[in-house]
Amino acid sequence: MTDYLCEDCEKHFQGLQTLLKRVNVVYKLNKRLVRGLDYYTLTTFEVLHGKLGAQNAIAAGGRYDNLIKEIGGPATPGIGFAMGLDRLSLILESEKVAIPDERQLDVYLISLGHDSYNQAFELLYILRKKGFFAQIGYDDRSLKSQLKIANRLHARFVLISGEEEIKKGVVLVKDMSAGSQEEVDLAELVGKLTDELNLLNKK
Repeated sequence: MTDYLCEDCEKHFQGLQTLLKRVNVVYKLNKRLVRGLDYYTLTTFEVLHGKLGAQNAIAAGGRYDNLIKEIGGPATPGIGFAMGLDRLSLILESEKVAIPDERQLDVYLISLGHDSYNQAFELLYILRKKGFFAQIGYDDRSLKSQLKIANRLHARFVLISGEEEIKKGVVLVKDMSAGSQEEVDLAELVGKLTDELNLLNKK
């Protein structure tokens, strides 16, 4: 099937693989992987874990960008998956991972342009690995629109990255409660956010 992708589908598929490689996610292309429902578009996937034996799929799903429109709604991109809670519980127990308490969003990432999105996606992965509760804007929306989303999600900080920031090796850090923002070198970002969040938590 991958030999007959249209130009747009091929571009999307290559873009997805680029993002996975940027964050060092190990994946394997399976040309025979299908889902049991015909409304899926573009990518389908399975998430596997090596400690479950033959039944090693934790989750499986895919994109369904045309589904909402086909049933009478507005054109809306979508992605979803089914997850086996029993298998997930076994993995969490074996990996000694505690389920975190609900908490306020630490960071919301805003990218302005294709290149900055790839960088922001990589930064999102790094921040999550460091323990930050972080989300990213996936739609190609204006800065103003994305800031409204960050505000609605009660994000403590917003990271803004565009072409100029990429050239300078920095990111704009906006303190949502104070309304202030400053340029921070990427190499110093994790330490800066850690210090700022520690101060907020002490108040």
